[in-house]
Amino acid sequence: MKTWSWSLIPVLSLVMITHAFGENRRPEAQEAPQANLIEKVEVEPGKSAPIPGHIQLIQGYKHEPLQGIDSRVGRISRNDGFTINYEQGRVPKENEQFRLGGDFSNAAQHVKKTEGAWYREQTVQGTPMQIAMTKEKLLVVTFPESGINFTTKIEKDTDLAEVLLMLLTFDASRA
Repeated sequence: MKTWSWSLIPVLSLVMITHAFGENRRPEAQEAPQANLIEKVEVEPGKSAPIPGHIQLIQGYKHEPLQGIDSRVGRISRNDGFTINYEQGRVPKENEQFRLGGDFSNAAQHVKKTEGAWYREQTVQGTPMQIAMTKEKLLVVTFPESGINFTTKIEKDTDLAEVLLMLLTFDASRA
């Protein structure tokens, strides 16, 4: 007669859980709430949250800061629905080996060559700026020293002009 070893109980438990919930899913993953990942930031009445880099908005645009999990996020939008999203994270030091989830990742440089229509770099008022456009007309503007990416879907040439006119006012000393 064979006896079960106590060391097999955790293995058998894992097999039963895997069988009950499927191979690639964990039980707790099914119940994780998704709705509250991003919410509006509360700002003192009569005051507005500053726009990163104190960008000068064109008439008809408004800034809406949002609350990210581990980075500063928000959007700049027009009444017709055109929206520029941004995410700003901590810029890790060059020799730093440990990175955090909200750390900055250069979105303009990460556009795959097969997906990119064009990529340009420029220094504006002493601040490096990188711009990429995908073949699907997603514009990505990055200020790497400030750890911020701006993204928007370009539908019209005037959208592109307005985005660039606003983002060229970005002041890295006030980011």
